[in-house]
Amino acid sequence: MEYIGGRIQQFLSLLLDEFVLNRGFERYYPYYWAFATCVAMVIVTWLIGTPQPNKAIYGMAFIATFTTAGISVGFLGTTTSVLIGLNSKTMRSIRNSSAINDLIAYLRDGIMGSFLVMAIAFLGFFMTPPFDDRLEKAVVIAWFSGLVFLLAALYRIAYILLGLVAEHPVEEN
Repeated sequence: MEYIGGRIQQFLSLLLDEFVLNRGFERYYPYYWAFATCVAMVIVTWLIGTPQPNKAIYGMAFIATFTTAGISVGFLGTTTSVLIGLNSKTMRSIRNSSAINDLIAYLRDGIMGSFLVMAIAFLGFFMTPPFDDRLEKAVVIAWFSGLVFLLAALYRIAYILLGLVAEHPVEEN
């Protein structure tokens, strides 16, 4: 038993060192949360079935999701343009380092996630309950997973941007 406990401790130490401390978790946690949501939704739909509210509730939820994802695309586009124009010492050092690639990837994840959620919501709007078909269940699972991905990606972007703005004010020329 001691051997297994030592191996688990070694694995967790490796996970902490290589994954969390080296920005591995930061890069991929929206994907992990979306995958975990997908697995949880598959298990839930397998055990208790897909929730079956009336068509109007699903239609309104899909429209609200579509609208919210569209607003997040606008937010991320504005964020990108602000970052391009930001002329602080920190932004100059980010532009001259490899961190700019991570920042661009984070923005791209958020924008593409928003478009994906918009596409799923558009498709889901034209489905009608009850969701007995496998495709319809897959759309509902993808909808929830996409929403979780989008929220995690937007949180990551907002957290980084607020840190940039709060800690390093724009310098005057």
